[in-house]
Amino acid sequence: MTTETKTRRQTCTDHCAGCNQHFHGLGAFERHRQNGSCALGGSAVASKGKNVGQPLLQAWTEQGWCALQSGSTRDGVIVNWHHPVPIWQVYGSSYSGPTND
Repeated sequence: MTTETKTRRQTCTDHCAGCNQHFHGLGAFERHRQNGSCALGGSAVASKGKNVGQPLLQAWTEQGWCALQSGSTRDGVIVNWHHPVPIWQVYGSSYSGPTND
């Protein structure tokens, strides 16, 4: 008997058409928008409040998957995922994503 470990794909849940970045969670997506424009991933920093100058986002993965950019489906099933893409999450989040089935 063999034991097989499957690695789950870490996929973006939100995607910005303006800067083409990928995010895990709406909170991360919203934090990358500053003064009506997009801040690039790790460059998004707090501009007001008690955390001025601190990062708003951190990388969730550098090897993420995006179904939105694939543009390739057959009978409603994605047949060509876009990979690898960096995916950002809210800074300080401890969620590292699924690793095994």
